[in-house]
Amino acid sequence: MTISTVGYGDIVPITSIGKIFVIFLIIFGLGIFASALTVISSDIMDKRFKSLTGKVSKAEAKSMRGHTLLIGYNATNAILVRSLREQGIKYAIASSDKVAIDDLREQGYRAFFVDVTSESEMSTLNLGKAKEVIVDMRNDSITVYVSLLIRNMAKNVPVTVVAERDTLERQLKSIGLTNVINPAEIAADYISKKLKLKDR
Repeated sequence: MTISTVGYGDIVPITSIGKIFVIFLIIFGLGIFASALTVISSDIMDKRFKSLTGKVSKAEAKSMRGHTLLIGYNATNAILVRSLREQGIKYAIASSDKVAIDDLREQGYRAFFVDVTSESEMSTLNLGKAKEVIVDMRNDSITVYVSLLIRNMAKNVPVTVVAERDTLERQLKSIGLTNVINPAEIAADYISKKLKLKDR
């Protein structure tokens, strides 16, 4: 029996037309088999590829609903993601930092490697179904761009932006992003209150 499942038997085509017909039949049969194999294996390979690269698979995107979505892996989001997991709150973290995402995935976090400046890649995170989005990135200009991108893609989802510098905070507020948190300002305010209590 050959790979084309055509065996050798007593009845074989003798005429030229018969032989040509069998050749086309073998090629056509192998083509159908290869097409079916491709369709079946492509989904499995896609899931495996997404798992290895840290990209969001279609199944994972569909399951993202009512989650807290953390964009970027800076100091604040690094603490938040641990806290969310410990409290059992539904979350996902996405970043363009492949090393950080690989490390988080190894630790069992729901982390995805995404080009945060790409609208098509950001759409895989199901932004419109998120409960809230928290942006915490190192680069100020990318923070502004990504925050605007998210606001345009998910108009009804609350977006909180972490701004570690006063200039970034002012810039974000000037373009209509009002929910801006400055960790340094909060820390300074807290310490100031503690010092005043000690003076009394």
